[in-house]
Amino acid sequence: MLRSYLPFLVLPVCYAGLFLWSKGFFRAAARRILKLFPGHDPAVNERVIQKAMLVLLLADLLGAAVTWQNAGEDTVSRGYLLREEYGSADKSEELELELDGERHEVELQIAARSLSSEEKQAALDRAEEVLPKLLFGEQTEQRAGQIEVRQDLSFPNRIPGEPVQVTWMQDSAQYLDFSGHITEEVPQEGAQVRLQALLLCEEESRELLFDILVMPQELTEEEQLDRELREAVGELNEKSEEKVLLPQEIGGRQANWSAKEDRTGISLLLLGILTAVVYIYSGVRLRLNAAEQREQKLKKDYPAVISKLVLLLGAGMSMRRAFARIAADYERGKNESKKPEERPGYEEIVRTVQEMERGVSEAEAYRNLGRRAGIAEYRTFSTVILQNLRKGGAEMLRILEREAAEAQENRKKQARIRGEEAGTKLMLPMLVMLVLVMAILTVPAFLTFL
Repeated sequence: MLRSYLPFLVLPVCYAGLFLWSKGFFRAAARRILKLFPGHDPAVNERVIQKAMLVLLLADLLGAAVTWQNAGEDTVSRGYLLREEYGSADKSEELELELDGERHEVELQIAARSLSSEEKQAALDRAEEVLPKLLFGEQTEQRAGQIEVRQDLSFPNRIPGEPVQVTWMQDSAQYLDFSGHITEEVPQEGAQVRLQALLLCEEESRELLFDILVMPQELTEEEQLDRELREAVGELNEKSEEKVLLPQEIGGRQANWSAKEDRTGISLLLLGILTAVVYIYSGVRLRLNAAEQREQKLKKDYPAVISKLVLLLGAGMSMRRAFARIAADYERGKNESKKPEERPGYEEIVRTVQEMERGVSEAEAYRNLGRRAGIAEYRTFSTVILQNLRKGGAEMLRILEREAAEAQENRKKQARIRGEEAGTKLMLPMLVMLVLVMAILTVPAFLTFL
């Protein structure tokens, strides 16, 4: 036994010597170890050494604990092996055998435990007590010493929780077939049937007899109609005939037949209408969303466009040259970018410059800019430029500077509004998470009181 623990004693002994040598524990020991290797890697510091020593010690203790547990479960040294429980598969054990000083590795097959004669009889006793309840249920009616049966039976082939198998036999299958189903040939006064159950527990057996009175099944209205219909169709037709005639009378009642209306066509029509509505709505919604996104991006680009225009006009450029410079810078940046971002405001500037290059008058090009953008900011911008072209004046730059300042303020307001909208949209997921957390906390507590 001690030999098994020797490998696990080496490390604690080494640690004890190391601690005595360093006059301290892990930190002092790590410091002394590092001094022995002055040229060590800088990444290997005291903390790394301490962790490594701790991991080694924990691994040693864990290995010793596992060895101790295995030693406690070792029955071979005590001269015996344990069989598997009854009903389990056989097992094989790999052992070491020493004969005349020679060691051999052997494999020994161990059969699972079998029941004793007393255990088998006890199992049969319990099965004999449980079987009537499994077969007939808790409530059974008796007439003249016989069990009255009005519902189909289920013949169990095993007793739950017991090593007992059940084999069934009966004297007649005319009224109760071998699956336990009550046939339609049972007379109104009932029919006597004897059931024989053979209980088997390995080689031990026991026989039980049940005298039952099989009564006609209590059918619902639908079940009764189904039975009468099958009887009426069977009496009127032969299986060899191609056509199946429908009875004009069922159970003494006049029968009028009609094919069940097939609503597949109507269903397909309604499905088509629903699909069309969803398709149209989704298309309209996508266009509206695209228009809203474009409008938001135009508003987002507007302060930057105005600021650049003010900067270029302040540098002495004309309005047309400033537009051309902004368009050229945008095109160059878009070509250099691997994933160019869509900037509708700058795209409108580029389109305006292209119109002027094709011969459209400058005033008409600026007017088209405000018309295409379709939002108030760009229409105001277009109007200011057109007034400057018609009247001239030195107020143009100051007006655009005020417009740039207002655009920056509007952008900040829009950012705050979008932040508030995002917070509002997060309320529903937060409420759902709150409900889930409350359910996780309260349901287990509630179940403990049930």
